[in-house]
Amino acid sequence: MPSLTVLMPTHNAALYLRDAVASVLSQDMPDFELLVLDDGSNDGSFEYLRTLADPRITISRSEKNIGLGATLTRGLDLCKTEFFVRMDADDIIEPTKFSKQIAFLHDHPEIGLVGTQFHYFGAGGARAALSPRVPLGHDAIVAGLHKRALTLVHGSLMGRTEVLRRAGGYRVRGMGEDWDMFLRASETTRLANLPDDLYRWRLHNENARLSHIMEQQRGIDFACDCATRRTAGQAEQSFDEFVATQRKQALARRLRTLADLYALAQYRIALTSISAGRPVRGYARLALAASCSPTRSVDRVRRMFARGPS
Repeated sequence: MPSLTVLMPTHNAALYLRDAVASVLSQDMPDFELLVLDDGSNDGSFEYLRTLADPRITISRSEKNIGLGATLTRGLDLCKTEFFVRMDADDIIEPTKFSKQIAFLHDHPEIGLVGTQFHYFGAGGARAALSPRVPLGHDAIVAGLHKRALTLVHGSLMGRTEVLRRAGGYRVRGMGEDWDMFLRASETTRLANLPDDLYRWRLHNENARLSHIMEQQRGIDFACDCATRRTAGQAEQSFDEFVATQRKQALARRLRTLADLYALAQYRIALTSISAGRPVRGYARLALAASCSPTRSVDRVRRMFARGPS
């Protein structure tokens, strides 16, 4: 029986799925199961997956799109191994990723989840120069999560399956399922990141859309609100109750939030343009992002030049 299961959810990622699968199958540690969770794709993804003959691959298909959180819950139910790995269907990992992470978990039994450093890349595989570092140690990771800062990359994670189940698995059906899980897990185990850059995060038009980023941020805000209420001994709101509360916020606060999200969208579009060989357009977008949200931009630049503080 393999020692770990790779949970790879996919929904209409046919353009990138081949590269993601190949990078998993090229790991220098061959003892794993790749569980591909097709979430109602209709772009030929499932047909491609059915052509793969590698015995390490298992395909689980949902006939309709049920959302990322629900798909990962289905994957966790199917996971029979001591360790799990997350992998996004549009990204790429380095060949030594699994072996380095599992060695770290064996050496650090107090750690329940471990991620890695990452870098953005765009069309043609070109690396984006403006990729931030994530902190190594538990306290810095958790502090960043509460501030809505990217300190743990979901797709880069490896962890102990029982730790994830004990924390409650994935509760949020849509975006924000990762942040919610990170924060709940941090209350029962310790988190870490490796100093090694082992994960390549693909930038493309879909994950740079403002509507995508707004939905993602709403899920993150909900996860942080739930964590704050747990700490205070209060009952959590439902997602619908949380959204209704957010709509009652003062107009000025809502406009500041929208400006921050617009800046983030421009930042991702800028990196996509730069990595695709369009630097003039890209740096113009960076300037626009900075003008929309100076505080967020300064923090992002600081983190880009950080060296993985613990």
